[in-house]
This record gives sequence, structure tokens and C-alpha cells, in this order.
Amino acid sequence: KRGSTAYQGIVAGAFTFAPFRRKGFGKRLLAFLIGELLTAYPAVKLWVDDDNIGAISLYRSLGFRQIGTCYTGYFAN
Repeated sequence: KRGSTAYQGIVAGAFTFAPFRRKGFGKRLLAFLIGELLTAYPAVKLWVDDDNIGAISLYRSLGFRQIGTCYTGYFAN
């Protein structure tokens, strides 16, 4: 079934350690990963917190567009 995630590459939880941010490492790595995923899948989606403005800006610079939202909960004990 084409609407299932079996036909989509998924990126979730990507991050860069603080000393290496804003130096282009994350963008280069994601561009490579996206290229690799697109050789195996017709589409790539990613998951990002909606308040992570820096990451959203990076993803938009790589050609991503927002297609929806969902709620993610974080719990600790």
C-alpha cells in the first residue's frame, strides 16, 4: 500500500552536539542521508518538534515542507 511508511524513508531524532552546531556538519550529513534514502524510497519524511526553529529552518533549506503536526509526549519518573 503506497500510503504506508514502508514506502517512505523516515528521519527522527537527528541532532548535532552543541560545539559543532552552525558549522554545516548537520546539513551535510542530512543531505547525504536524504540522498541515500531517496535511492531506496520515493519519499523521505522527518519528525521534528514544532518549537525547534533552528532545525525547521535547516530542514526547509534542504527542501522539506510541513505536511502536518502531531503531539509527542515526554515522560520521566
